[in-house]
Amino acid sequence: MLPDLIYDPAQSGAPSASGWYRSDFAAMNAHPRLPLLLRRERYERAASTGDHLHLNFYALYLVRGGQGIHVIDGRPYGIVRGDAYLVAPGSVHSYRDYEHLELDALYFQLSLFSEAEIEALRALRGFWRLFAARDDTSNVEHRLHLPPETYRWAESAVEDLRDEYEATQLAAPLLLRANVFRLLVFLARFHERSARGTPRKSPTPAMLTAESVVSRARRVCEERFAERITVAQLAAQAFVSPAHFCELWAREVGMPPAAYLRQLRLEHARHLLATTTLEVAEIGRQCGFSSAAAFARAFGAAYSLSPRAFRVSRR
Repeated sequence: MLPDLIYDPAQSGAPSASGWYRSDFAAMNAHPRLPLLLRRERYERAASTGDHLHLNFYALYLVRGGQGIHVIDGRPYGIVRGDAYLVAPGSVHSYRDYEHLELDALYFQLSLFSEAEIEALRALRGFWRLFAARDDTSNVEHRLHLPPETYRWAESAVEDLRDEYEATQLAAPLLLRANVFRLLVFLARFHERSARGTPRKSPTPAMLTAESVVSRARRVCEERFAERITVAQLAAQAFVSPAHFCELWAREVGMPPAAYLRQLRLEHARHLLATTTLEVAEIGRQCGFSSAAAFARAFGAAYSLSPRAFRVSRR
């Protein structure tokens, strides 16, 4: 049987210390031979599910019925039957003010696809438009609403996926993987066709350049430097493998991602030390350091001063 979900707020467990629930793909009841989990999810009625972090996997959602608000990385989206969209790894999301909300969810890791398939998806302009909460400054509509006849095709495609997911024949995983790729290509092409003739700015192949991949990752670091950010999460923002991302980053930036992130944290810490009266330990916490000791070590290594000595020197 497929691991479908009927959400019960009373049995949702406790959030992590960061305030949200964390989902690691390794701990999910995925397909035995593929990095893929298909699940039909039902949310009956409540004000909020609480925040939920997708640590290391993508999510494709197709809304089957009901209504609600899907908040993704702080941005609210009203959702109804026929909506289809992607959520990248590292995203924090929740459902709010929902009523009889039902979705088909496809959770997968990048390793589901070959390098050729990944490049084919990245080359589709409509594919980038499927990602929710990518970049509100680009004036791009980041969700796809399928008209009834098109949604019926997608709904049938999902039912085929569910059948192959449970099948035991040797051919089933091959068909399942191919059909997930086909569904993503179909949605991306439909999104691109539906966007033609509109004044909205459309993503272009320039998004595939090293400069754009790295600039997007740098923006994520600058906006979320206080969080735990991994290379895999940064690579996921551009739908590339971690190894390829590291090659692009090294060429463009000249220092490892971890060093760049540490530099951002220390620069922000310097600003807070010089302009606020916050406790040193609190500044370290707000800047993403795991402990006051870790903050002091990193600060001393970078500036040859302790945080307290730096604060005194600026008064």
